Amino acid sequence: MPDPLFQTLFDDTDTASWAPAGVVRERARRRTRRARAGAVAAAALAVAVVAGGVAFAGLGPAPVVEPGRSPAASSKAASSKAASSKAASSKAASSRPVEPVVLGDDLFLTPADVDPEYRIAAEGEAVAGSWTYESRMGTHGCQPGAQIDQLDRRDRSLVRGPRQNGNVMSQRVSRYRPGDAARYLQQVRDRVAACPPGGGRSITIGAQRFAGEDALLLEDDLGVGAISALVLIRQGDLVTQYEVVFDRDAQATLVTARKAADRLCAGTPAC
Repeated sequence: MPDPLFQTLFDDTDTASWAPAGVVRERARRRTRRARAGAVAAAALAVAVVAGGVAFAGLGPAPVVEPGRSPAASSKAASSKAASSKAASSKAASSRPVEPVVLGDDLFLTPADVDPEYRIAAEGEAVAGSWTYESRMGTHGCQPGAQIDQLDRRDRSLVRGPRQNGNVMSQRVSRYRPGDAARYLQQVRDRVAACPPGGGRSITIGAQRFAGEDALLLEDDLGVGAISALVLIRQGDLVTQYEVVFDRDAQATLVTARKAADRLCAGTPAC
C-alpha cells in the first residue's frame, strides 16, 4: 500500500501545470546571478566596515606585536630602542676630541704696530712664558685662579738689538671655548683684587676696557724701583696678552692695544 504522504505528492504533481524547460532554466540563471551579487555586496560591506573602523581610530595599520607581548610593551620597547640609539649617537659625538684651531701670524702685533726697529723673533729667540699673567701672580705668591682650558695657544716675540728691558716684547694668543674667554678675564680681575703681595711689591689693575670687547692693563711692581706692565685684550673667544714696551708712553700703549684688538678680529666673527 503506498505511503499516504507520497501519494498526496504524486496526486498534486500529477495535476500541476509545469512551465516549459527553457523558462525554468532562465529562472535558475536569474537566481544564481542574484545570489552572487548578494555575496559580493556583503563582502564589500564587511571590508568597508573594517576600513572605516581603522580610519575612525586615526591610526594606520596595527603595529606588529611579538608573540606573548602586549601592544603597549612592544611600543615601549621600540621607543626605548630609539632613545638608546639617539643617546649613543650623542655620546659618540660629544666624545670626539676637539680639534685645535690654528692661530695664524695675522693675529699678532707686527713691528709696524709697535716700532719699525723691532723684528719678529726667529725660532729659539722667543722668550719663555715667565712674563705671562700666571707667572707674575706666582712671583707675588698669589693664586692665578682655577685653570680654564684653552683650545689652542701660541706665543711670539718681537725683538730689537740686545735682549734687554725694552728690547723684547712677547705676546700670546689663546682661543677658548665659547664663554670661557670672558670668564678668564673676570677671573683675572677677581684674583688681582684679592692679591696683596706685601713687602713693597704689588700687582694692580691700572686701566680697564680700553680696547676690544674687554681689556685690562696690569701694573706689576716687584719693589725694585721699576714697574712693568701687561695688557690683556679679549675679542670673542680669543684673548691676547703681551708685555708693554718700557719706553712707550700711555698714549702709545693705548694705540698699540687697539691695534692688537683689531688684529684679533682676523680670527673671530665677534667683530
